[in-house]
Amino acid sequence: MRALTALAALAAVTALLALSGDAAVLHPRALPLGPTDIDAPDNADDDPTPVKPPRLRIAHITDLHLDPHYDPTAGADTWCHARTAQQQQQHDIYHARLFDAVGTANDPLSWRPSHAAAASSVARYGRIGSPCDAPMALVKAAIELVGQLNVDAVLWSGDTARHDRDNKLPRPEAEVYAANAQCAALFTNATTAPVFPTVGNLDVHPHNQLAPPPVSRVLPRLAASLSPVLRTASVHNDFESTGAYVTDLAPTLALVNVNAMYWMAENARVPDCTSTDSPGAAMADWLDHHLSLIARANRTALVMGHVPPATGPAPSTHSGNGVRHTPFLASNYKPACATRVLATLDRYAHAVAGVFGGHVNDDTTLFVARDLATGAVGLVDVEDLAKAVEHGAGPGTRRGVVDGLELRVPVFAAPSVIPVHAPAVRVLEWDPSKRVLRGWWQYYLQIREDGDEADGPGDGVPLPGEGDGGDDDESEPKEPHGDKKKKKKKGKKDKDKDKKKKKKTKKHHKKKKKHRKHKRKYPPINGNAQWVLEYSTRRDYGMKNLTVAEWAAAASGDTVARQRKQEDGGLVVPLGGDGGRRGAARAFRVKYQHFRGVKGPFRE
Repeated sequence: MRALTALAALAAVTALLALSGDAAVLHPRALPLGPTDIDAPDNADDDPTPVKPPRLRIAHITDLHLDPHYDPTAGADTWCHARTAQQQQQHDIYHARLFDAVGTANDPLSWRPSHAAAASSVARYGRIGSPCDAPMALVKAAIELVGQLNVDAVLWSGDTARHDRDNKLPRPEAEVYAANAQCAALFTNATTAPVFPTVGNLDVHPHNQLAPPPVSRVLPRLAASLSPVLRTASVHNDFESTGAYVTDLAPTLALVNVNAMYWMAENARVPDCTSTDSPGAAMADWLDHHLSLIARANRTALVMGHVPPATGPAPSTHSGNGVRHTPFLASNYKPACATRVLATLDRYAHAVAGVFGGHVNDDTTLFVARDLATGAVGLVDVEDLAKAVEHGAGPGTRRGVVDGLELRVPVFAAPSVIPVHAPAVRVLEWDPSKRVLRGWWQYYLQIREDGDEADGPGDGVPLPGEGDGGDDDESEPKEPHGDKKKKKKKGKKDKDKDKKKKKKTKKHHKKKKKHRKHKRKYPPINGNAQWVLEYSTRRDYGMKNLTVAEWAAAASGDTVARQRKQEDGGLVVPLGGDGGRRGAARAFRVKYQHFRGVKGPFRE
């Protein structure tokens, strides 16, 4: 009861905070705030009569992982939590200012530590690549970005509470609901668009474990914390009892939100879908029923659930002999549940524009696919498909077929706000006249050094994995080819000396490398960071829309011959490379790998 009272008080404080008007210091730069700005001017071939219905702009934001204990001066080795007395004191000041409900404090997001901490060690907006969760400053800035993007709806695909990783600071149940209540209040303050949440595996307590009501009271409590965004009584009641609901986004478009926790393999509180009393089986039946109704009404569905059916890419081998070698991925769901869910998505593929989730933190595109030789249904990663074409897989006999697989339904896992990579938010566009998702435009937090001006996309500080001495890094000079001087034959003494020298050099380099790695680890987001367009599927992949046929064409290199129009302010360059179709597939794969890690605009 005390926990629930504390939760209610904290929710009230949060609502006041949201209404106090505190503005984040991060502001979108040159964001397309109106429909005509983000619109691709490809309407030349459209019949001006009759007037077509307006396109729907949908934001997708996921994995916020708000940490109320985040300390901007603490290191990743303590999960960015205060440990020393000095750190704790500074954290208390920061926390008090950040949650000042009456708004008397200065802007909390421009706070600087008063003690003599090096500026480079302070991470106001998180530490990229670290196991730390997200500070309120970052979460608030991401939600405010959604408001400034002028969207019509928001898909909020779960995992809003912090991880329970710090054994010195265990996560109480009330904190899970408080994080969701805080973010719900921020959303309602940032945008008038409807916001649609789902249950993440970190939004339950203990994490990954969820039983249905009345065995567990998690869903009713979570629904109470999300009540500001659960706008209708039917949605609220359905979420409270099952964690799932159906709602309309447009006359021909519905959102089907599932509770993927009942299918998740790690959830030991519920049995597999073979059991007659399985909540997972009931959820699979519920999905089948609603997709059936949507298909019969000649409508289209977007399906949302936090945990995607699988995580890619697969560790595959390529023979180059034209035989299918794109493997199905291992599922994130319990075996029988996975079979039922995939069968349902396959059956109603014509009525599902996409499955939307988070969980993996990467920018990932998968497909429910059917093996044309065996009839088996499974999941594949688009990167694996491009790799297969690159290694000699033949073209499909019809559109939407790659490497002997018929792609049925796309599965989109959006990158996270928590800075596993650079934080990102995505905007999709639905064309009601063509009944397709036209594409997405993805914004990422571009990191700048203090004092630098952000002139445009791609000029930020290199992110982890760029120029860090990897296999593809050519920043180090290499020994040139050519004639080599003849070496004098060495005796035993010389050889012994060489061995000792090699050992010593190896040891020195090892130490040096370790030191350099430590120095570059977990860069703080603390400069003039701002939201910038990272890429769009239309401009950077040359795709007309997000249908499986277009994804198959891009992964297969079939977009090479396409002449595209002006898009996003620049000329679209068709995908190409050395070797025609196979080279184009490689070019697509390289881009996809780059964007998977949210590394900013791609440079050829």
